[in-house]
Amino acid sequence: QEDLDAWVERTATFAQGCADVSGAIVENVDTVSAARDMDVIRALVGDEQLNYLGFSYGTQLGATYASLYPETVGRMVLDGAVDFLLPDIEQAEGQAAGFEQALTAFLEWCGDQGTCPLSSDIDRARGQIGTIARTALEDPYPTGNGGEVNGNLMVYGIVVTLYSEESWPYLEYALQEVLDSGTAAVFMELANFYLDRDSASGEYLTNSTVAFTAISCLDGDDEEWTLADQQEFAAAMEEASPTFGWWFASGGGCAGWPWTAGEQVESLDYPDDASTIVVIGTTRDPATPYGWAESLTERLGNAVLVTYDGDGHTAYGRSNQCIIDSVDAYFVDGAVPDSGLVC
Repeated sequence: QEDLDAWVERTATFAQGCADVSGAIVENVDTVSAARDMDVIRALVGDEQLNYLGFSYGTQLGATYASLYPETVGRMVLDGAVDFLLPDIEQAEGQAAGFEQALTAFLEWCGDQGTCPLSSDIDRARGQIGTIARTALEDPYPTGNGGEVNGNLMVYGIVVTLYSEESWPYLEYALQEVLDSGTAAVFMELANFYLDRDSASGEYLTNSTVAFTAISCLDGDDEEWTLADQQEFAAAMEEASPTFGWWFASGGGCAGWPWTAGEQVESLDYPDDASTIVVIGTTRDPATPYGWAESLTERLGNAVLVTYDGDGHTAYGRSNQCIIDSVDAYFVDGAVPDSGLVC
């Protein structure tokens, strides 16, 4: 319980630091406020409708806009859909299971390469990665140049490569270094890439990390957890992801965050006479599980679901020509793809 109390205090201190730098802005970066800003931008540039392509969190922003301003929705594509109306714990379970599934896909690929430093047995290989991550938690790996990769950075370094199968060779290379030399310089580089952090100075290059916290906590639940709540959550995460569950359960929520959004979307009442929205889901997307694309499509009602049968996060621009052609035809010619299209 002392750890949870310390988390609440740390969150409050973090929030105060944001306020000291940004003033009242930090109280108004919730998703509804951003969606209303988008409509101001639409009006100022003279567009009668908003044509919009949103990826990942951008799908939450787009769906929120559609709920607030259905009459000005033009051609809207939501790729890597977030079903933000699911309970927070269900969302966490979905992501934990998604990254575990993505890890399995990597292990299968790695075993076929002939150069994989891990066991050829999938379960043993999964255990090796779990051991590396938990070892870093207790005894950080040196980078060889004065830095250290702790458990948090190690998991960031692993999961960043699971967003796209094109990054799997980097994970293989990083694991080879750890197993050969006991150092984790590559994992440090990968974690820094995820966090938008300069490798040499350690300085953050963007505000994405702090913005994510501010937006999530404004939109989310600031209820304070008991130790029993945390333990129940941890058990659910461990079940969803044997390898990363402990990491997904390591936060303490948004208790201590002093502000909440003045307005939240609690249902997606999108009318049938508005423009049809296209939702894209990737079957083995770790960050936004495919089930979220299905449920968001259902919640919107006037929407069609296009499926990319593949790995990685999001689809348009990184998957195949079938996805590209269907989205391009929709944006350029207004041709709504058939609901149920699988690419």
